[in-house]
Amino acid sequence: MTTETDRRKIAGLARGFLDGSVDWSTFAAAVHEADQDDVIDELGSLMTHMPPRGGFGGLSENQYRRYVEDVLAAIRRLENSGFEQRDEGERG
Repeated sequence: MTTETDRRKIAGLARGFLDGSVDWSTFAAAVHEADQDDVIDELGSLMTHMPPRGGFGGLSENQYRRYVEDVLAAIRRLENSGFEQRDEGERG
């Protein structure tokens, strides 16, 4: 079972990969080792298939920015995991 801590760890590794402080193999290993989790799987797929920016076969700057926004949205969902359930439980 994937915990909130696991989700936040993978989110942090993804941010690290995007800023160059974490290598691909470290991020990919963490995703591979995680239990089945739809958001982790989505983030892993987005990061695995991240297209190049510009040049031959690459995305335009606007297209690339939209793709990165999808990656960042998945990261935020992992970082914020559990808050919705905790809020609902506290209201009852």
